[in-house]
Amino acid sequence: MSDHQAWARKIIQRWDPAYLPRWEVFDSVLHSLQDKEKICLDLGSGFNGAIEEQVCFRLKIHSDLILPVQSSSSTIPFIQINIYDLPFKSTSIDVILLRFVVEHLAAPDRAFAEIRRILKPDGLVLILTTNITSPFIMFPKLFPYALRKKIMYLLFKVEDKDVFPTYHRLNHKARIEKLTPDFRIREWRYLQDANWNRKGIFLLFFSWHLLTRWLHLEFLRTNFITVLYKSRNTPCHSEDLPPGRSGMTLLH
Repeated sequence: MSDHQAWARKIIQRWDPAYLPRWEVFDSVLHSLQDKEKICLDLGSGFNGAIEEQVCFRLKIHSDLILPVQSSSSTIPFIQINIYDLPFKSTSIDVILLRFVVEHLAAPDRAFAEIRRILKPDGLVLILTTNITSPFIMFPKLFPYALRKKIMYLLFKVEDKDVFPTYHRLNHKARIEKLTPDFRIREWRYLQDANWNRKGIFLLFFSWHLLTRWLHLEFLRTNFITVLYKSRNTPCHSEDLPPGRSGMTLLH
């Protein structure tokens, strides 16, 4: 444990021992979904996928649009794919992970049409993303994209190559709810990130977490996590059964 982390943990223990960083909440929810009989696809995983060896599924797949720059020692297979044209058979996947992906979707309806197609009935989608209702997310969008990238580097040391355009076209609960009848919300929780790598940023964000808790304004936190399930009574669309796809194998 780093000195910064130990310092932050003391503050957390003093003011809100129940607080968990967003990645710990994500891991906890993911572990609650694991099943030795199911297939889990991590969309947009990069080199740092969420489904490592300690998470138990029958088959785990990392995937992203761009090949990871940094090699991974993971034994989990990686596939380079486009979220708008997923190379999987219809109703072949049990669990799909979208960790900081949906904010980058220029055409979320197209992406979720593909997700709906490959997901089994009662299949689950675990989403962790930014919350456009939060002033920390909303206000930076007023600045040019190039300036936002510089701010990300100054505040969080995020390299330019790791900052991608954001659209936030699905980053509000009302917009997620519009995915019905294909998907229903099973779980929902607003989260406040409090990165402890920089003490000033940690104090700002953790104070915001406390303030939104005390004032019951959790919907103003910077992130949300949700679990969606694919409704069994979702009507069958023509693209669900493309010519030549029997559904007997996972990939086309």
